[in-house]
Amino acid sequence: MNYYADVILPLPLQGTFTYQLSQEQSKSLGIGHRVAVSFGKRKIYTGVIKKIHNEKPEFSEIKPIEFSYDKNALVSESQIEFWSWISKYYFTSLGDVLKAAIPSTFLLESDTVIIKKQIDHETLEKLSEEEFLIYDALDFKNLKINEVSEILDKKNIYSIIQKMIQKNLIELNFEINEIYKPKLVRVIYLNRETINKSIDLLKKTPKQREILMQIISSTKLDNYLKIKDLKTIINFSETSLKGLEKKGFISIRKIKINRIEDNKKYDQKINKLSKVQQVALNEINNQLKKKDVVILEGVTSSGKTEIYMKIIESYLNSDQQVLYLLPEISLTTQIIQKLKTNFW
Repeated sequence: MNYYADVILPLPLQGTFTYQLSQEQSKSLGIGHRVAVSFGKRKIYTGVIKKIHNEKPEFSEIKPIEFSYDKNALVSESQIEFWSWISKYYFTSLGDVLKAAIPSTFLLESDTVIIKKQIDHETLEKLSEEEFLIYDALDFKNLKINEVSEILDKKNIYSIIQKMIQKNLIELNFEINEIYKPKLVRVIYLNRETINKSIDLLKKTPKQREILMQIISSTKLDNYLKIKDLKTIINFSETSLKGLEKKGFISIRKIKINRIEDNKKYDQKINKLSKVQQVALNEINNQLKKKDVVILEGVTSSGKTEIYMKIIESYLNSDQQVLYLLPEISLTTQIIQKLKTNFW
């Protein structure tokens, strides 16, 4: 009888992936065991078995499980059931839940990069031949696990890497890819020296003169003027603006700005809510007497934060604590600033 395992892989893909078990593996492996499997043409991933069964999949080629790591299951069946619940409740893949639940050192893959840690001479003398070859190779550069496989001329090297991590000989190297990108905005800088000398050049181009006068008026306090802000004041074509730049009156550049531009509002202490905000606050307080969870719905900049602050204030005044969770990391600085202004 053939046995198959449905494996959860640490990938943002829905469902599990089925692999064939050998007779020996069918006796030693069960739900929650950690296994290394091939995915795609060359990739090896570490996954967790969710289910073992005899139902042969419809597709013709069924890959085998490369090897298992541990004698005992890494996680329990109830934990995997909990992961499944999280996946359904938050509309996320089971693989993403696995990555969040299991430390990365337990989820080795072929592209994982390892780096050496400094050890004393006594520890170095106790290394096995394979461990020494890997450790020695790391003197030259950090290695991917698939490169270690080539050095040892051995396919199944994950258990060796795992043991070296546990012995504190090596560690994983994590490269953080910055997702947040600065916002670039087109702005206008005035060339005041040119304006003072050559403004008469605009007598034959009244539209350009009108635009320039508006730019001068709008940049008294600031060093630059955003083009999108100028367009809210006066209608003009890109050609007219380029004409001013060619004549040397202005410079058009792109600059980086904070995505949350209006930082001044975060310095303001909340004193009194608007009537609408007060109605919402009263309703939330009434609901919290009956329920544990209340959802406040509102569009961006509708004043929800001020209501949260008032709720936080009431709990702090009652000598209670509050955990404030933010929906995105870009809000952190501004919210901390606002919290300090109101509660420090």
